[in-house]
Amino acid sequence: MFTDSPWLDFEKTSWPGLQTELHCEVAIVGGGISGVATLYYLLTTTEKNVVLLEKNRVASGATGHNAGLAVVHIEKPALELEQTLGKEATQAFYNDLGEAWDDLHAIHEEIGLQDNLLSFPSVANGFTSLDQFIATMKDFLIRSEYLQIKWRYLVAEDLKETIPAEFAQLMEFVPQETILSILYTNDTSYIAAAQPLLPFKGKRMNSAKFCYWVLDYLQQKYPHRLFVYEQTDISKIDLYLDHVVLQHSKGTVTSQEVILCTNGYKNFTIWDSINEKSFTKLHENITPRIGYLAAFPGELDESYAVGLLNQQGPYKDVPFWYFSHAPHPNNNPDHACVIGGPEFDLEQWEESKGVESFYLVRQFLKSTFKDAPDTLPFFWSGWMGYSSDGMRWVGPDSEYPHLWYNLACNGIGIVPAIAGAKKIASEMKK
Repeated sequence: MFTDSPWLDFEKTSWPGLQTELHCEVAIVGGGISGVATLYYLLTTTEKNVVLLEKNRVASGATGHNAGLAVVHIEKPALELEQTLGKEATQAFYNDLGEAWDDLHAIHEEIGLQDNLLSFPSVANGFTSLDQFIATMKDFLIRSEYLQIKWRYLVAEDLKETIPAEFAQLMEFVPQETILSILYTNDTSYIAAAQPLLPFKGKRMNSAKFCYWVLDYLQQKYPHRLFVYEQTDISKIDLYLDHVVLQHSKGTVTSQEVILCTNGYKNFTIWDSINEKSFTKLHENITPRIGYLAAFPGELDESYAVGLLNQQGPYKDVPFWYFSHAPHPNNNPDHACVIGGPEFDLEQWEESKGVESFYLVRQFLKSTFKDAPDTLPFFWSGWMGYSSDGMRWVGPDSEYPHLWYNLACNGIGIVPAIAGAKKIASEMKK
């Protein structure tokens, strides 16, 4: 039933494990897209010597076990973002995401990685609840001010009389069959859809392959300032007044700065050696979650992506399902369609959750899509880091300036990882 992620099915460069003591200017902990992107910007925009440390293999975590969706989006509602940051800072935040979207394409071109970013001619979100649809529409209206993206809001015409007048003028009332067609579903519980007017800044990519290509490129260009070590598990980080010391099984890494790009992984301790106390902020505020995904072959007459918010029946405990239909970037014919949705906090997780998720995904597919398969050749899981306030952690710690972060994907991590990496490199140049 369970397989490894299909995203990792390609030839990879291997990196050695660290066997000795080491001194460096910057140590990055975590070899996923956050760590690799941070490494990229530090090497290309500063003169620093940088060490990347990965406890398993590069991209073996969430970066190699995701849905491959690169989207200019965060899960935190735009209104809450405004209330937290203010309008000016919120606009700057979305500007950074938009710039990261362009940077992601530019890096692909620079490293020569072709056909890894696949567009979706059709994108839509579907809803079974009118209340949820209106709440989402309110959020999209605010986001549209910052992202300059307009949306179509479609509702089944027989519900027209139930829509408040203030929202009715923004909606298109169409036959329900039109909504089902836009969502590529035969499930008649869907009564509304939101559809961005293209071009939409969302694509499918293999983020694991991207990481390996970036590292190969950097190794050729900066061989004297780049050091990558796999199978190097950091067990403890000691914070001092002017440096940090990272402990691993073979010795220590002494560095001027450390950047944590560990996403949901926090099986290490941080010790404040200045005040002789444990540093627990990370462990108390980042929650690892396990997400389950599946992939299967599909006819590729058209590529599309849909998000399905279903508040009915056996699927109501999964608030958001995402489905993409596009070629596999590695040309794997068994991996054209990807679906994800079931998630569990790591502390609540048990092995039976995987079996439960497998059957739930298969049941959802069969009841939602006309050409759903009977078998799922790929079914895998990956973990994500969720912050307590829904915001990604980027930049130096407020108490310890030599401790930096680029972590907490909060569900959607590829584009924010690029934005965070660029921001950190810019601040370290000062």
